[in-house]
Amino acid sequence: MKKNKKSYLLALFMFSCSNLFAQEVQLSNTNTFNYFQTQTRSIYEQDKFSFNEINDFLTDNEKEKRINNLSYYISARYNINKDKAQNIVKVSFDESEKHNIDPLLVLSIVGVESTYNPFAKSKSGAIGLTQVMPRYHRSKISEIKKQDLDLFSIKGNITVGIQIIKEYISLADGNVKRALQMYNGSTKDKKQSYSNKVLKKRKSLHEAFNL
Repeated sequence: MKKNKKSYLLALFMFSCSNLFAQEVQLSNTNTFNYFQTQTRSIYEQDKFSFNEINDFLTDNEKEKRINNLSYYISARYNINKDKAQNIVKVSFDESEKHNIDPLLVLSIVGVESTYNPFAKSKSGAIGLTQVMPRYHRSKISEIKKQDLDLFSIKGNITVGIQIIKEYISLADGNVKRALQMYNGSTKDKKQSYSNKVLKKRKSLHEAFNL
């Protein structure tokens, strides 16, 4: 009888531990979902939001997995080499972390501006992935030149592009849509076509990132 009682108590203890672990996993998954749900909702339903660091939220392994998902998506969607897509994504994440900027927003700007072509050049003289206008950002370009980078390099262009959008976000008091219109030089567009286009693209990247 004592042996049966001990077995029963042991089984009950193991069941309780298993149930507690399941609740913790469920809570962890719920927190993950809520984080990304909130991140998306605050972008699409509000003008202002804080840039929560995806890098800080995810483990290194999870971040690497999701970066790979994003790289595959961009490679297939824009018909570019997988290694090049991965390089663009990784640089965007690394530089965004330095400047506390949402990397998915940066990649969305790249997608709209150049469709991920590092050698893109517009008739107005805008250059590279983020289509930087050299005559307006000479000091930033001078800084990347000290690292032997230029606007046709992936890291150089993304670095400058991030600095520009961060400045505009600050000037717009955190209003991302207004900052994007400033980036595009279309602040008088009441329909905010450019910012809507960028944020729509961010939604697609967000979905790919969370596969």
